[in-house]
Parts: sequence; structure tokens; C-alpha cells
Amino acid sequence: MIINLFGGTFDPPTLGHLSVANEIINLAGNVTWLPGGATPHKNPIATPEQRYEMISLMIQGLPNHSILGLELNKNKNWKSIHTAMYLNKQGFSINWWLGTDSYNSVNTWEQSELLKKLVNFRVLPRSNNDISSTSVRSDVLNSKDMLNQEVYRYLIDNKLYL
Repeated sequence: MIINLFGGTFDPPTLGHLSVANEIINLAGNVTWLPGGATPHKNPIATPEQRYEMISLMIQGLPNHSILGLELNKNKNWKSIHTAMYLNKQGFSINWWLGTDSYNSVNTWEQSELLKKLVNFRVLPRSNNDISSTSVRSDVLNSKDMLNQEVYRYLIDNKLYL
């Protein structure tokens, strides 16, 4: 079985992320969102549960989208290498989709050489119309057009990033 992972912090998930996920579907047929925990590179503001919920709201009813909360349900020492080893043991062949910027930092990931042997990294170039989660966090009230309607409502209702 092949799993197409789309990993990220998704703090919050934006329409830009959804666009990338849809591109993965166009290329590979399906996508599994993999929200990650805190890393040396990023420390999310929203809790793991909130980020999982926001992704769930955004992909609700969309065909060929799924979410895997594996990295959120583990202790802080759970890394990408652990996810890869776990999924390999479950019989999955892993396509790990990421942007050029993330791919360029793979060598800094824990056990990166082993990780490269366990997964097939698939690189998507950054779009010129990327929507930055950082921009959304800095001005939530004026970011409605960058977010799925349900995610925007969730941010307002839960006073996230306000």
C-alpha cells in the first residue's frame, strides 16, 4: 500500500495548504495530512488537538483527503523517522510530499540518512501565491479570504491568534 503524506505544522491550515494537498491528489490520487509536533524549526501556537480539528474541518467531505494524527499523539521525542518506521512496519510504502524549502532542510532532521531510505521524498515547488500561516496568525481578522470558512470560524470562536 502506498501512503502520500503531506506533513507540516498547519498552524493554522490555510487555503494554500489545501491547494498543495489538491496538487498532491492530482499527481498521486490521494493525500494524508500529517500535522507534526513541535520541532527545532517550528513551535506551534495552537495545540495539537486544535490543529488536528482545524484540518478535519477543512477537509470534511472532500474526497481523497485523510488525516493522520500519529505525530500529535506521541511524546515530544516522536520524530519523522519514527513515523516512517511505524508506517513501514504497517506495510506502507511512503511518498512524503514537501515543499522545496522543507526538502532543503531534510538533512537537519533526526536520522535523516535512514529516513531517506525509508521514504520517497516528493518535492513540490512553492507557488507564487502561497498563503503564509505566519501572515494569518499576525492578522486573523483580516485573513478570512486565506482560510476555509470553517477554519476561520474555529479561529474566531476559540480566540486563536487574537
